[in-house]
Amino acid sequence: MVSILEGAIARWTVGGELMGPIGSHNTNESPFAAYKCKDGYIIIATVGNEHWERFCRALGKMEWFHDPRNATKGLRWARKWELAKEIEEVTTRFTVKEVGEMLDRERVANSPILNIRQVVEDPHLKERGYFVEIDHPIIGRAKLAGFPYKLSRTPGGIDRSSPLVGEHNELILGKYLNLGPDEVARLKSEGAI
Repeated sequence: MVSILEGAIARWTVGGELMGPIGSHNTNESPFAAYKCKDGYIIIATVGNEHWERFCRALGKMEWFHDPRNATKGLRWARKWELAKEIEEVTTRFTVKEVGEMLDRERVANSPILNIRQVVEDPHLKERGYFVEIDHPIIGRAKLAGFPYKLSRTPGGIDRSSPLVGEHNELILGKYLNLGPDEVARLKSEGAI
């Protein structure tokens, strides 16, 4: 968790600024947060003035770009809450998909915020074979998250459910502790395993 606090750590250790809660906002850039749309939320990430200009063009708000209050990323970050309200006055008129398409046309980084059903049904994740189905002895067929990356020489994967409590007792006690079948049976009868 600490690794994602690099911006706040630098603000404290370098600048002596002890940050309070900033919601989903980035610690250095704005707009760089989650914004409400007509049917959900989208993450928008601008970094520097070039992205800011493209963002303003995407939303048809070039007056934001020319506003001296938004001239630098520091000025935009200082008024991130006010800017977020202005942005949401636009984004709430459109669906997440529509806002994403507007931003994509101007090459502004964005991503929809999906609920779990949307994640599991996501066509891209399905196409990549991200989810795997396994048979579990108690709950039956289950869909699980697979490996988030694909490696050519060591692909990894999930081909079975996690073991039940004690499922491998005989294997471990016999193979690794050299206990014979009679000793394992005795431990079972005594309730030790």
